[in-house]
Amino acid sequence: MRIVAYALVAEPFREPVTETVPDEFGAGENVIAEGTGARKATGELVSCPTCVGTWVAAGLIYGMRLAPGSTRLFAAILAVSGLAELFDAVAKALTRGGKAARKELASGS
Repeated sequence: MRIVAYALVAEPFREPVTETVPDEFGAGENVIAEGTGARKATGELVSCPTCVGTWVAAGLIYGMRLAPGSTRLFAAILAVSGLAELFDAVAKALTRGGKAARKELASGS
C-alpha cells in the first residue's frame, strides 16, 4: 500500500488532501495531510500505508462477495507487489549488513 501513500503515480489522487514536502533530514520527501476536519482525516488515511491497507482489505472482502473474479485478479496483483516489497526489504537489509561487516573488517585490520 506504499504505492498509494507515497508513489508519484498516485499523487493526483492524494493531491486534494495532502502535501508533499522535502524531508527535514534530506532523505527524500514526506507526504503529510493538510487542511482541517474531514479533509485532514482523509489526508491522514491516504498518506498512511497501514491505513490504506486496512481500507483495501475491507474492499477486497466486499469485492469477493460482489465480483469474485475481478477481485481475485486484483488480489493477485497486490500479492505480487507485496512480495516484491518483501524481496526489496530483504535485499536492502542484506546490503546494509554486508556494508557494515566490510567496514568493520576494514577498520579492524
